[in-house]
Amino acid sequence: MGKKELLKQLIAGFQALLPIEVCPRELTLPLDSGKIITVPGVRRCGKSSLFLLTINQLIRERIIAKKQILFLNFDDERLHLNADNLDEILQAYRELYPAIPLKDVYMFFDEVQMADDWQPFVRRVYEQECRHIFLTGSNSRMLSSELATSLRGRTLQYEEFPLSFNEFCNFTDINTNYYVPENRAKLVNAFKTYLHGGGVRKLYWRLHCIKTGFCRNISL
Repeated sequence: MGKKELLKQLIAGFQALLPIEVCPRELTLPLDSGKIITVPGVRRCGKSSLFLLTINQLIRERIIAKKQILFLNFDDERLHLNADNLDEILQAYRELYPAIPLKDVYMFFDEVQMADDWQPFVRRVYEQECRHIFLTGSNSRMLSSELATSLRGRTLQYEEFPLSFNEFCNFTDINTNYYVPENRAKLVNAFKTYLHGGGVRKLYWRLHCIKTGFCRNISL
């Protein structure tokens, strides 16, 4: 399969799954800022989930249709994207939906740092094609001022962190008011689970699966 055909398959396949149920997080992203939204953070802290929440909001509020979502996970080992072939993403989308102008598309590029020399591509797309661009990344370059420099002030940054204890309590329906006596023992036990339950990212997915019924057979 050629790269462009693979890109078409990934784009259309993701659209067919929407909306995807995800437990809400405390952080939310703006939908129409006119800036490139960047979400740096450590691996497996919930950046992809934040993208899914944003996409769900766009669809449920009928801001755009599913076909106007261009989502790609650059961590897919089949892609091997770099400066020489990144434009095939736009070509693939145009061939799938020739009637939809790119300015009306919302582009979500997950773990974008996996593509070599991605910054000029994103900058060009933002300047010439589309103002709705969302990026996540995990390495030190995405966590530093180098990102803002490479994109020349076009970005708004929203750093994502691992699941907080407050989020954990919300997912498990535990009242966090410590001054109510009957809540204290529950909070102490919940905090022990939070610390020793296999990592906060693992806990997030376990709770997400329980609450949504999604991926029941996945090994966590």
